[in-house]
Amino acid sequence: MNFVMLILLIVVSLLRGKGNGKFATVSKCSVTDWSLLAIFIIGGIVLIFAAVVVLSREYKLKLKVKYEFIEGDMMCKPIIITKLIIIGLFAGFLAGFLGIGSALILNPIMILLGMNPVVATETGMYIGIYSAFSAAIQVIILGKVNLDYAINIVVMTFFGTVLGIHL
Repeated sequence: MNFVMLILLIVVSLLRGKGNGKFATVSKCSVTDWSLLAIFIIGGIVLIFAAVVVLSREYKLKLKVKYEFIEGDMMCKPIIITKLIIIGLFAGFLAGFLGIGSALILNPIMILLGMNPVVATETGMYIGIYSAFSAAIQVIILGKVNLDYAINIVVMTFFGTVLGIHL
């Protein structure tokens, strides 16, 4: 579902463009612009509801087959799912508004909700990948990337990672 949301973000971002004719562009603050934003938000809400349905079904199936929950397993009860949605929206807002990683907010809260700390950390890292990728797409579409600098950083990061793994 995250992938679907990412594709929706890319399509809406390309349609909104940066106003120089490079992509199919829409005038900022026009009816079409607000409509695209509304489609993006509605798509996100639909995906949240789909995720809740999937989580609820999986939880009921685990209860039906008498799955043995261990300490740190996420019990997908409606109240916990509701808390996670609200916390996720809050963390996403702060991440976008302040430029902080959403894991800074989500990890401690997931641990307080009873999630295994290792799983909470991995979840935060997983979310971070999508956050960074969507931000990169936005910056690229707006034409704010110095490609020479970006290519140098990618090359140095690649070689640094390879050296770090093998040393």
